[in-house]
Amino acid sequence: MMQKISVEQRKQRGIGLIELLISITIGLFFVAGALQIFLSSKQSFNLQNGMSRLQENARVALEMMAYDVRMAGFLGCFSRNIPIKNTLNSTDHAVNIGTSLEGYEATSLNSWASEVAVGLDALPDDVDEDNVAGGTDILVIRRVVDKGIRIAKAMPFPSADIKIVTPAGDMPIGDEDIVLLSDCQKAAVFQITNLTVGGSGVSNVVHNAGGSSTPGNYTKLLTDDGSVYDTDASLFAMTTQIFFVAPGIGVNNQGDIQNALWRKVGNLPPEELVSGVENMQILYGEDLDQDFVPNHYVAANQVLDMSQVISVRIELTINSFDRAANTADGFIRKTFVKTVTLRNRMVTG
Repeated sequence: MMQKISVEQRKQRGIGLIELLISITIGLFFVAGALQIFLSSKQSFNLQNGMSRLQENARVALEMMAYDVRMAGFLGCFSRNIPIKNTLNSTDHAVNIGTSLEGYEATSLNSWASEVAVGLDALPDDVDEDNVAGGTDILVIRRVVDKGIRIAKAMPFPSADIKIVTPAGDMPIGDEDIVLLSDCQKAAVFQITNLTVGGSGVSNVVHNAGGSSTPGNYTKLLTDDGSVYDTDASLFAMTTQIFFVAPGIGVNNQGDIQNALWRKVGNLPPEELVSGVENMQILYGEDLDQDFVPNHYVAANQVLDMSQVISVRIELTINSFDRAANTADGFIRKTFVKTVTLRNRMVTG
């Protein structure tokens, strides 16, 4: 006996194949749209993040370099035109205070020339052809630290002891450090033989000749005419800073190593300052007629007299570090230029 199918039962039949395909197509359309919006938003975020990182890295790198360039040749109140008494047995790269500014021009991908020499042999071993990125310049700055240590009492001649006022906080000098003793009329460079920090607010610095320190002092006499340093003098720690570009430590979002800006201070190991710095080019503003205006900007190996350089033009090419754009290699990059005047060259004294 056949069972009759009511009208209500016929209305309850399932979805057909055509309806199902239409539903899937519409669903895929919405999923594709949402995916496109997500990818577009992600690309926009990566682009903005890359630009922000690039600009921030540029600001930090240029400000750090500009500060040290500005202070090149700083010797307290001592004039750069008065000879310094150098008591050291030898003057190596790290303590050559007489050359406050030095540059190495990249003449190819694997060679550099400075205004006085070719190659990097004069630089420390950790700043050589194997470390520095090919085709990038190197900048060397020498000066004393910003704040000196006051002399506590007049130094008798020909004593090798100097009484200094113990500074608050950490002592900025130590045994075997190279230091500059200066008032506004004279200055002397020597190596500390021994430092004794006193608990009464006065410490003692000894600078004997001989001994096993390198380079050591050939004499304990800090003046040739028997004059002494009094309480208007200060003792300054010396510092040599080398800026260069080399492969960085970390990797980006693709696992690639990018170049970075590095700085080596004294005999300490180099430290990475800013990542994503692809290139550094330096030009030197030379004042040939003593009117305190650069006559030209030239590369280091074209400078006639580095002591007449009164400004430095820093050019850094920086990328976004991470791949963040629809460019050939995925990087955003921009070149930034900053010209810095050497404060201690803009004086006549």
